[in-house]
Amino acid sequence: MDLESIIRSNFSEAFEELLKTSPLEIITVKDITSKAGLSRSTFYKYFRDKYDLAFWSLGEAIFHNVEESRNNAEGEGQNLQSASEPMFRFIFDNQETFRKLLSYEGQNSFRDYYIESCIRRNREYARQAGREFSAEDIYSVIYHAAGTVEFIRYWLNNDRGLTPEEIYRIWRKSAFDKDSLIRVLYE
Repeated sequence: MDLESIIRSNFSEAFEELLKTSPLEIITVKDITSKAGLSRSTFYKYFRDKYDLAFWSLGEAIFHNVEESRNNAEGEGQNLQSASEPMFRFIFDNQETFRKLLSYEGQNSFRDYYIESCIRRNREYARQAGREFSAEDIYSVIYHAAGTVEFIRYWLNNDRGLTPEEIYRIWRKSAFDKDSLIRVLYE
């Protein structure tokens, strides 16, 4: 692990510990740096603010789970959609944190972070496949990523009785199945 990853991880761990006992709104950069044992200038070298840290921390964990699932199933017909199932388990296991982060809207929101991360990662997937990442691809990623964030927000705030496995099946069907209501209505 390189020095940047170690430092980012130290801040992330400190932040996650603070979130267990304090709401996001009252956690300060000073609290985070004190808990991590690192300076404010080091914090700002890697993150714009506490929201940037929060989104990086949880976003990286989400994408790590998806990538790990995808890599473990190479050659078994596993694609990115089916590799996304662990994302819903991770969000469920950290639902209070996600509920807090998803309630924040505006500049540097989790929605914006997630969309930009999806664009960046899908551009990389296209490059690895030797394919151009077109403007149409960008809009498609934005559509699905923004929809996924709102889907998760609704699940966490309204339908808490659904398991991660059930919500994954609903998400996958609504976004990708040929028999989904959206496809039937619009085709």
